[in-house]
Amino acid sequence: MGIKQITFTITLLWAFLAQAQSEIAFPISVGMKPESITKGFHDNYYVTVMNAKEPGDGELVEVSKNGVKVFAKGFNEPKGIVFLNGYLYFSDVTRI
Repeated sequence: MGIKQITFTITLLWAFLAQAQSEIAFPISVGMKPESITKGFHDNYYVTVMNAKEPGDGELVEVSKNGVKVFAKGFNEPKGIVFLNGYLYFSDVTRI
């Protein structure tokens, strides 16, 4: 095996390992009644979560290779989400 072959093999292995470490293992728990999902900032996923029927308990959750965290909260029943032109848009009961 020549030096070029070894370099190519190491480069290919490095690229594969970097991609494998950045992937998220689905299924993943994000809360009660997840409704919609989109890929957004930094290739992370964003999920609208309705939770229970209590006013203000809905959340927008971020799913990344580092885990799950609340991105925004205080919504009633967030549904539908899109990442467009660098912004996240989703609807709640009476607002977008």
